[in-house]
Amino acid sequence: MSKKVGVVVDNDFDHDIRVTKEVNILKEAGYDVHVLCFGFEGSDYDSHEGLTVDRINISRKRKNRLYFFNVRFPFYRILWKKNIKEFIVRHDLDIIHVHDLYLSKPAKKAITNCGKRVPLILDLHENYPFAILSYNWTKGWLRNFLANPKKWKAWEFDYLIAADKIIVLAEHFKEQLIDEYPKLNAKEFIVYPNVIDIKKFDQYPVDHSKSRPFKGLTLLYFGIIAERRGVFDTVKALEKVNSKGHDVNLLIIGPVDKADQDLFQEILNTSSSKKSIKYIPWIELSELTTYLNLIDVCISPIHKNPQHESGVANKVFQYMYGRKPLIVSDSRPQMELVKKHNCGLSFSNIDELVESIEYLLKNPVTREELGDNAYHALIHHYATESQNRKLLNLYDSLS
Repeated sequence: MSKKVGVVVDNDFDHDIRVTKEVNILKEAGYDVHVLCFGFEGSDYDSHEGLTVDRINISRKRKNRLYFFNVRFPFYRILWKKNIKEFIVRHDLDIIHVHDLYLSKPAKKAITNCGKRVPLILDLHENYPFAILSYNWTKGWLRNFLANPKKWKAWEFDYLIAADKIIVLAEHFKEQLIDEYPKLNAKEFIVYPNVIDIKKFDQYPVDHSKSRPFKGLTLLYFGIIAERRGVFDTVKALEKVNSKGHDVNLLIIGPVDKADQDLFQEILNTSSSKKSIKYIPWIELSELTTYLNLIDVCISPIHKNPQHESGVANKVFQYMYGRKPLIVSDSRPQMELVKKHNCGLSFSNIDELVESIEYLLKNPVTREELGDNAYHALIHHYATESQNRKLLNLYDSLS
């Protein structure tokens, strides 16, 4: 009989690329997978073949409030503990796999309350104690006091030690955690990067009837838009480049963090290069291959900090699939990737970003070479069966 796995994530699952990819790998390997997630009021969700999805019905507003007060009040933790316990009992689960640090202890308490031995896997998508400090919704004295984000650093070890196995995005982050908390055993970790599902991307069509958004060199930023992700710095660099008489453009695709919406709109309206910027709030992931075909250079300008140094962002591997040269900030994991595979340029400040854009503008042959290097690195070094085998070996060790 196949092992029953319970995957727990505090979003609506369907648009979480990392989680859906891991679930598909487990399904293909013969595991009986069940998912516990939110079902937001007013949203319609597709069914998933061969997969049970249990949804906690809640409004986004209520979810966001509970999450905001997660340190000051235990209601969010209680909600998850209760639902995870019921989830385990309902499906008689053998393994629980939770995503993100803050679900670890509620899951451990739920397992204890079940009176059943169920191994717990913790999947860290980021360096959460630092990440929450960087979110604009925790800034300002009142919001900072109410959210109390600094508490997560004090809680981090207790949430890590609650898990039997820990998945991280990068070797660097694993080493950092073990150095900081020597009681954590290196054998309990695996490194599983945010690599895309190549099989799925190969099925996405390219719409060749769609026109380029601009005639001149076009940069693409794809993903969540926020100050901490360097999008606003990119606009400043674009202004400097175009002030020299160049024709460089920026296509931005993705939702804006609520705390940054006013600032982003102001930048779009007042930038001296506003005619060179096109913003699309949302596309389906299946459309990304089409947009990659319409641009020249991809950019990941995330700010260098402990959160972003926990691994390479998913968008970088998506860019590589499009055979595009990369311009990345000096956040260590993505900078090392670009240097190792000679697939782009890195920068540490806005002036260096300007230089990188100008270099690729003036060297179209190099752009093509770097883009080819990016694709080959993705296929031969990252999106391989050996990467998927790491995840399956972890599960096999618990069987």
